[in-house]
Amino acid sequence: MGRVHKGQNNKRVFSNGARQATAKNKYYPILTAMVTGHGKTRAYLHHFKILEHANCPCGNGDQTIE
Repeated sequence: MGRVHKGQNNKRVFSNGARQATAKNKYYPILTAMVTGHGKTRAYLHHFKILEHANCPCGNGDQTIE
């Protein structure tokens, strides 16, 4: 099997039916950001040098989507 690109994976996750069913949901943009890896986690903000470190407030390493 070949390498799956983000766009192909996102297309599978967000099928037309799913988009239509959740289009009016106020949390849909947040879900989309998290699934695509663009959620505002500390690791994401650290990558763009907005924060000095990516440490999670819980103390268990970097705050990532995982």
